[in-house]
Amino acid sequence: MIKRIIKIKNCPSFIDFKPASNLPEFAKYNLIYGWNGSGKTCFSRILRSFEMGENYYDHPERRSVFELKLDNGLLISNNGLNAFKNIRVFNKDFIDESVFCIGGPKPIFFIGKQSKEQKVRITALDEELNKLKPKLDNKKLELEKAKRNKVQTIQSKARAIKNALTTAKQDHYRNYDRSYLEKSISKNSRKLENSEQLKLSAERISELNKSIQQTSRATIDTLTIPNFDLSELEKQVKEVLSRTVTSQVIEKLQKDQEVNKWVEQGLHIHKSKSLEFCAFCDQIIPPSRFNDLEKHFSDEYQRMMESVKNLKSRCEPRRIDLDFPESSLFYEEFVAKYLAQKGNAEKAINSFNEKLDSIISVLDQKEKNPFSSFSLEETPLIETKYIQEINKVIEKHNKKTKSFDDQINKDKQELELHYIAEFLPMYNELRTNIENLEKECSAIKTTIDEKQTEIKTLRDRLVSHHIFAQQINKDLHSFLGRSDIQLIATEAKEGYSITRNGETAKNLSEGEKTALAIVYFLAKIKEDGFDLKKSAVVIDDPVSSLDSNSIFQAFSFIKEAIKDAGQIFILTHHFDFFRQVKNWFSHCNRSERAYFMIACKEESGKRNSSILEIDKLLLDYESEYHFLFSVLYKIAKEKNHDLERIYPIPNIARKFLESFLAFRIPLGIRVTNIYERLKRIDGFDEKKKARIHRFVETHSHPRYESGIQDFDMSILGETTAILEDLMELVRHEDEKHYDFLVESVIGQRSGS
Repeated sequence: MIKRIIKIKNCPSFIDFKPASNLPEFAKYNLIYGWNGSGKTCFSRILRSFEMGENYYDHPERRSVFELKLDNGLLISNNGLNAFKNIRVFNKDFIDESVFCIGGPKPIFFIGKQSKEQKVRITALDEELNKLKPKLDNKKLELEKAKRNKVQTIQSKARAIKNALTTAKQDHYRNYDRSYLEKSISKNSRKLENSEQLKLSAERISELNKSIQQTSRATIDTLTIPNFDLSELEKQVKEVLSRTVTSQVIEKLQKDQEVNKWVEQGLHIHKSKSLEFCAFCDQIIPPSRFNDLEKHFSDEYQRMMESVKNLKSRCEPRRIDLDFPESSLFYEEFVAKYLAQKGNAEKAINSFNEKLDSIISVLDQKEKNPFSSFSLEETPLIETKYIQEINKVIEKHNKKTKSFDDQINKDKQELELHYIAEFLPMYNELRTNIENLEKECSAIKTTIDEKQTEIKTLRDRLVSHHIFAQQINKDLHSFLGRSDIQLIATEAKEGYSITRNGETAKNLSEGEKTALAIVYFLAKIKEDGFDLKKSAVVIDDPVSSLDSNSIFQAFSFIKEAIKDAGQIFILTHHFDFFRQVKNWFSHCNRSERAYFMIACKEESGKRNSSILEIDKLLLDYESEYHFLFSVLYKIAKEKNHDLERIYPIPNIARKFLESFLAFRIPLGIRVTNIYERLKRIDGFDEKKKARIHRFVETHSHPRYESGIQDFDMSILGETTAILEDLMELVRHEDEKHYDFLVESVIGQRSGS
């Protein structure tokens, strides 16, 4: 049986789980508690993968890994799912795939008493299959090992070729890897048929190694030809420089341009802020003074100054700063000419930039003396021929490099084929070994298929699924207290149809579906070929859609059916069902029972599940209501908590508040929502009621297997304060009840 989990990785909410060293081992009877969305179904799907022989979480982009240890010391994992077939799992997948699947419930077979020889043959075939399946698993592991060995060997050889052929030259040998090597072997298959002729002497290898180590100059990018034409800019500058402003000039300001600029700025400030008093001397400014200044700084004046600023702003981006290649990059014979032309080009660029400086300078003068006219000195047009000459030198350099590379490439390819020819015998041996193992796997698989086909043929002559239909219908009657819903064994196909009053059943209620699924599963584990006493049974949330009256009925059926199983795992979020199972297990030997819980916390926006030893509170409290209050009360009083710990609190708060309001404000079926019940509580702060309502309504929805956070995490920062409001509401509405609840928590603490 299963003793403990070694690891679970990349199985939705179990991102990278390894149990703590102090986590108890699994026992014969195992009860696991967890909220909805905590990871219970994920764990049951991992266990069901062994039953089905295929990894439920197998995904091409995410390799799921799980490994468990059995009580005999063997390890079972996702790599050998046939190693632990004596397990049956009840979960939503079983219901969807076996009960409410297309075509109706699948058949449950029972072998009749006739045809003893055929039954002996089936038993013998089963025994052979039990030997062949592990043999196939081992052969598959051997095949995988051979494939990994091939990959590692080729990678090692590719690394050696890469090291031998990597030089200063930028080529594919710098990234030479396994895929390059395999492609090269395939591409040169014809040449490699005479591989001995491709092997080189030591002298030739030395000669080629010297050749490929020669320094080959890299190609150089040609320079972009700059735009030296300033004619249009000069034309606009000359026009502005020659322009004079017609205005009623204040002579004092015209003579002192520094003061003129200061007054211009001051006029703008006073007008924009509507100041009547001078901000400098705090004296009233006569309106006539404003008029004189506005005439001095006329619209024409402003337009001209704006033109000057605009032209200055256009000058700076026109500066040229070419990034010339280093002369050391050129072949020696091109260096002298390159440096000569580079010097000429730098002079041309400096002349151009100096020309821009002179334009900016004269615009500065115009800006300082707007009432004067200026002229721009004429300069000759700067030519681009020196940069064009540099590009010609670069083209000659690149031409030489390309022809140089061709020879290096040929030398490297000759060496590469030599190394491949040496490696070829080992490569062929690896391929042959894998091909042989694949043939062996295929042969064993064919034998298994043939024996399974023979078993099916023999069973078809022997089996009857009518017997189990009768048993299921009997159990359904006991479970539901009526006989209208039945399974009818069909002859046209091996299976059952679900009927209500003799007609095909439609629109079964969730409770009816659950009852049928439970009864069907409990009959299924009695199917021929499954030894319950030597097997594990896993039950995941069997009562999620049952009413309280049916839960005990379901528990009784489950207990009676699986009590003799070799190992039992029951997973649930329903506290009443948890309590009934706990009471059942409490009568078993202490060494044969174990209790766990699955917890889920947020890490980087993703849910991360883990299996822990159960919280003592869950074992101590007979009522979920008391347990919920205990959790909320501690969070409210202890103040400091990580967000990860209080992440599930909205769910807990909602469940507690629903229970509290149901008996404090019994409005019946007419009013069931929290908001309407909260409205009936008088004398309590309305804002606090609204905050409590928002917290439990908006943020209590569980997340399932997407693993992605889907609501505003900022609300969790308010959790402690909101829980204090909730405690205050309970005390306000029923102080005596609140005191008893607190006393139960404090008493539990002191006793623990």
